[in-house]
Amino acid sequence: MIIATAGHVDHGKTSLVRSLTGIDTDRLAEEKRRGLSINLGFAFRQVDPQTRLGFIDVPGHARFINTMIAGISGIDLALLVVAADDGVMPQTREHMDILRLLGVSEILPVLTRIDRVDSARLNTVSAELQTLFSNEPQQQFTVSNTSGEGIAKLQSYLDDRARTHRPRPPAGNFRLPIDRAFVLKGAGLVVTGTAASGEIVLNQALELLPQGIPLRLRSLRVQDSKADSGQVGQRCALNISGPIKQAQIHRGDVLATAGARLPVTERFDAQLTLLDNAPFALKHLSPVKVYLGSGRYAARAFLINRATGEKLSPGREALVQFIVDSPLTCCRGDRFLLRDDSETITLGGGVVLDPLAPRSKKSNPRRLLFLEAMGRETAGEALRQLIDSIMPPGENQAVDLDAFRSSWNLREEEYEKLLSELPLRCFSFENSTYGMSEDAWLEVTSHILMLLDGWQQDHRDEQGIKPALLQGLAQPGNAKGLVRAVLTEQLRLGTLQLTRGLLHRAAHKPKPGTAEQQRWHAIASVMKQSGLNLPLVSELATTTGLEKATVLQILEQAVRRRAAHKLNEQRYSLPAALRQYAEIGLKMAAEEEDITVVNYKKRIDSGRKLAIEILEYFDLIRFTRRNGDKRLIIDETLPERLFNN
Repeated sequence: MIIATAGHVDHGKTSLVRSLTGIDTDRLAEEKRRGLSINLGFAFRQVDPQTRLGFIDVPGHARFINTMIAGISGIDLALLVVAADDGVMPQTREHMDILRLLGVSEILPVLTRIDRVDSARLNTVSAELQTLFSNEPQQQFTVSNTSGEGIAKLQSYLDDRARTHRPRPPAGNFRLPIDRAFVLKGAGLVVTGTAASGEIVLNQALELLPQGIPLRLRSLRVQDSKADSGQVGQRCALNISGPIKQAQIHRGDVLATAGARLPVTERFDAQLTLLDNAPFALKHLSPVKVYLGSGRYAARAFLINRATGEKLSPGREALVQFIVDSPLTCCRGDRFLLRDDSETITLGGGVVLDPLAPRSKKSNPRRLLFLEAMGRETAGEALRQLIDSIMPPGENQAVDLDAFRSSWNLREEEYEKLLSELPLRCFSFENSTYGMSEDAWLEVTSHILMLLDGWQQDHRDEQGIKPALLQGLAQPGNAKGLVRAVLTEQLRLGTLQLTRGLLHRAAHKPKPGTAEQQRWHAIASVMKQSGLNLPLVSELATTTGLEKATVLQILEQAVRRRAAHKLNEQRYSLPAALRQYAEIGLKMAAEEEDITVVNYKKRIDSGRKLAIEILEYFDLIRFTRRNGDKRLIIDETLPERLFNN
């Protein structure tokens, strides 16, 4: 069981640990000289042959907040130390906020220096300390590190807790954020830290991240005793060997199981909560400092579910993407702390949702659904929600299982068990594995076969369609490799056949040219000649001499095979024309010209009605989004993907 001290500088934290364990954690000469802790101090108490208590003495000075955060990562209980003569101080409150932000569920208040105050003062400070716990009844301990009063009672309480404590199961691959590295004479390179997940054994192959340097564990000390293995939550000192020097190891680097493929990233998505007492709102793309694991990183805060320029107010929470200035290693569920760029104020904290955050489409509907699922309690719950989610139109439901496994830090056996418990259809593409629900797989299969049938209806004189063309008709919206996987299955089942490199239904036989094909060529010819002046359906009927109902039928067939696009019931367009219209919008945005109906009408040299219909269609397919009288481009790559016929 690991216990950390927290509280204002010079309130007796180190003395309290010494009273409880007999060990002085102020080991550095500078600490001795200055009378305060500037690095983490560690002490251990052997309760009985099977039970050991570990104490992390956290420095209390504001300049050493980063050191404190590294110390409380993964602790089981915190002692919030307040000197009875001084009372609750600003740094006491800040440390309390930090403990809560980092998910420490049990905080035990301890009043020290009671020998310096009378009972009235003690009662006053005790009541003041109680207010930090939202007025919920809270057990407090009162001690004197000088006389020893109250120490035995606190010691007995902690010993009893240690005997009944159940360590967290060593789930996931081994991870240890490094807070110290040094060379020990006769042993070599040693690194220390608190294990964040998994377990480790002697001679295990390791990897230093983010550098990717292979290492091996030579010897190990756990809770200050020689050991053959260590696990999550334990304080470890690892004697490592490999092609590395002390200078190559930095605070915040992570030792991990070799081959675990843990995320190394320069951006991560997270749920952020600002403190109620934060002195100002967090602006979009504000420079901040992120404290994660044992590292501290300069970053910018991108507010995902807020428009550019808006702010996150104190006491509120939001989805935020942190863009850091150097690579780091983190996993889903890791806690972090946020301070202002000058590192004088604690703003808030939160939890990592996705360490493999994308550079683009940070807030599209699919992405928001993904982050909602990643916020679930377990990997099983998250994956089930992802595969069961109803995606927005045009979005695929395939989950990158390799990225999911990496983000959640799942060992091989944990990953395989998870997949066996869910009704998944899996497929591989470019060395990655994807998964989706059975219903979604059948839906995609049905859609692809419908596209094939529509194409064959319009091309009865041809043997079949090129696989690449069919895959293009099914894009965008389907994951890479999904169409190929579906077609491979249908070929295996005999539903489809491949003849001279062309895909077709097994029963399909090419027929001579059809009237429908001739009619489509006539309609398409008129549409091409019209250029950017998109004709109405009635105008197409008049020009071609066809019945309006026939024109509509042929146009709908063209839409199904993506040879045409439907703006509304009265107007259709060829892909090339829509791409030109989209390029005009992109050019206006690049030139910082407002995309309004009036401006766009002038750009395309058309009437107001056509301009409105085109802009409304762009809104529908989410190329643009209406904001008052203006349009904002939200996916500048969509025209290239959608209008590529």
